[in-house]
Amino acid sequence: GFILTNYFLDNDGDGFGAGSPVQDFNSPGPNYVLIGGDCNDNNPAINPNAIEICDGIDNNCNNQTDEGLPTQTYYADVDGDGFGNPAVSTVNCAQPVGFVTNNLDCDDTNPNINPNATDIPGNSIDEDCSGTDAVIPPVALGVYEFTGTTNCTDINPNVTTQPTGATFSLYQSVGTTCSAAGGVFNNSAWNTTGNIDVNEFNTFSITANACRSINATQLSFLHRNSGNGSVNWVVRSSLDNFETNLFTGSSNGTNQTVTLDLPATFSGLTTLSFRFYVLNAPANSTTWRQDNVTLFGSLSEIPIITYYADSDGDGFGNPAVSVQSCTPVVGHVTNANDCNDASASINPSTIWFQDLDADGFGNANVTFTGCVPPSGYTLSNTDCDDNNNQIGQGSIYFVDADGDGFGVTSSATPYCSNPGAEYANVGGDCNDSNDQIFPGATEICDGLDNNCNEQTDEGLPTVTYFVDSDGDGYGTGNGVQLCSNPGEGFSTVGGDCNDNNDQIYPDAEDITGNNIDENCDGVDGYLSLSDLNAVFSIYPNPNNGQFIVRNESGLIFTITITDFNGRIIETSSSDSNVVVYNLTKEANGVYFVRILTQNTTQTIRLVKQ
Repeated sequence: GFILTNYFLDNDGDGFGAGSPVQDFNSPGPNYVLIGGDCNDNNPAINPNAIEICDGIDNNCNNQTDEGLPTQTYYADVDGDGFGNPAVSTVNCAQPVGFVTNNLDCDDTNPNINPNATDIPGNSIDEDCSGTDAVIPPVALGVYEFTGTTNCTDINPNVTTQPTGATFSLYQSVGTTCSAAGGVFNNSAWNTTGNIDVNEFNTFSITANACRSINATQLSFLHRNSGNGSVNWVVRSSLDNFETNLFTGSSNGTNQTVTLDLPATFSGLTTLSFRFYVLNAPANSTTWRQDNVTLFGSLSEIPIITYYADSDGDGFGNPAVSVQSCTPVVGHVTNANDCNDASASINPSTIWFQDLDADGFGNANVTFTGCVPPSGYTLSNTDCDDNNNQIGQGSIYFVDADGDGFGVTSSATPYCSNPGAEYANVGGDCNDSNDQIFPGATEICDGLDNNCNEQTDEGLPTVTYFVDSDGDGYGTGNGVQLCSNPGEGFSTVGGDCNDNNDQIYPDAEDITGNNIDENCDGVDGYLSLSDLNAVFSIYPNPNNGQFIVRNESGLIFTITITDFNGRIIETSSSDSNVVVYNLTKEANGVYFVRILTQNTTQTIRLVKQ
């Protein structure tokens, strides 16, 4: 009738045992208790009845750590400056080592960068975590004070003090009239319209010394105009060749000072100019004055670099030939790695190929990269068998994309065996996308070089065609030799004197007295000097030396052609209705054609052009 009891070993004496129970009728000893559940029987402060404290330990043996305690977010402070990294945090009931309660650090790798640090202007570092680098206080590079200026001059003295490393120009006015005033730059005859007159402005410039650059940050000046009205002013700069407005503003009869912030593009310059334009002046006599024109900024030193000659243009410099400069030097590079500046094919990037059989052709699969290869290497990689000096680089093949049997010369490549149908062993193809074009092809009239001899449509019969814009059958100009008819808008007959009017051409009827030369003979009406009832006509007129005389009389006539000085060019007789004459060997100019029959004499003026 006895019942066994569970006893638990309690090593730390906190009243709670651990481990598996021991069953017995009586207690096994003084270190045994009737309650188990201790999760750390070596620490009497840890047991199921203990109070949970913030120590990262499960004090009450409920399989939770620091539960129910107030917590806070802590931020890593790796650089130990007292400011935490917002990107690295932990939530805890106690502050871990290396963590802080704020997240204000912008660089947790540098203890000199934090919200309490002093920001150094202009070093591109945001030491105080404000979001930007502190701005360098503006420094005046030069000031035009115009002190003592009382007489009229369009060019005033230089800046009060020239800066070290650059030179300011004289202050100058262009296109205006100087108006006498003391200690200011004062001019009249300004533009009275609302549009800029590019030939009318005040100007100055600054030029950096050798190996210096200009970093301009602000432009400031005092301004006003005479009278009760106002004027508008515009500032432009040399950065865009004075094309666009950089700043605009207005003046009145009161002195005003304006300070203009220049954009970042005004840094790193070797020279810089400004122009001031004036618009909408109330009258030609209105003056506009300036004073204390000041350019703020700094001057930077451009580092001097050693440049090495690159005579072969391979991108590697000759260590034996160098020059020092603060600007790039044509034909030079910044490295001194070339081992042969007389050959672009030999440099540190050169690939050499092993030539075991010493036949001058290398094995493409065994290479060395560098200036000087080991013995037995060559620049060729075309050996078909590097163990047999009787077998070299094989045959040359050319890419033949159109399959006409001729390849592109520039694609010549040695192959150890025939590379296939898209290659040919003959080059010279000038159009590898057209199998009708290749060396030896028949030239046809198509405007192409069919036979690849660098000529087009050569050897084909041609006809002279003239542009005939008005479609009256007569063209104009010198004509062009073509092997095929160009179609509408052309004619085989020239001589049209007005190719925009189809009622005017060499064979048209000329209406006398209307001040229009309908038949292109050079005057209104027929060119007869002696007979108004002329029965002979010439066309085309003007012409290129070839012309036709038309005989409508049916009589025998004698024709004499003389130049403007009376020199006889040709004399002949005929009874034909149409006779062709040729003066193409004569100079361009005016000639006279005298036609004589038994009843009449007619003289016609001829123009050769």
